[in-house]
Amino acid sequence: MINKSVYILLSLIIFNITAYSQEYVNINNNYAHYTNHPKAKGVDFKIRIPEGWTVKEGNRPNVVSKISLGDNYFMVLIHEGMTFISRNQAKELFDSGGCEEMIMEEYKDRYINPTIISATNEIIDSYPARYIVCSYSHKLAFQDKPVKYINRCWYIYYEDLVITLQSMSPEIYDTYTFPQYYSMAHSIVFFEHYQ
Repeated sequence: MINKSVYILLSLIIFNITAYSQEYVNINNNYAHYTNHPKAKGVDFKIRIPEGWTVKEGNRPNVVSKISLGDNYFMVLIHEGMTFISRNQAKELFDSGGCEEMIMEEYKDRYINPTIISATNEIIDSYPARYIVCSYSHKLAFQDKPVKYINRCWYIYYEDLVITLQSMSPEIYDTYTFPQYYSMAHSIVFFEHYQ
């Protein structure tokens, strides 16, 4: 049982985070506009939100946005990069297969049977992106057995930042959610191009 004062404190913190994040997110014409968002590290952008999906503040330091429909999630993450990477350097890195190695290294200890399904180069608002689809099984505490998930990620080197557009769905929903994830990823507009 949670102590009443701890409950009140947590409620206040959650309320303040929600109020704080709404200051930086404006939803207009099915787009969520992120301007001066503290987690975005100076990247101002907008993304199209499919009808029926909800937009929430990410619950981790680098998760700018969490867009969801039931058990299906699309997140925008922005991390500090180790150095400035040009668009040409990003293309070379993507062609080398470095992203796939990084994902497998990260997933092998966290998930059951992680597998890369495909990896291709794409363009997201004039930035080269590495689009990687993988599958894995994962068992949550309330589940009787592991559930197979499909994870779709777009990695974008944005100057000295790494932007990850990451989706996750149970495999049984992937046929339905894939077009929406793809559409969201390709709807991103980085405002710095148009100022």
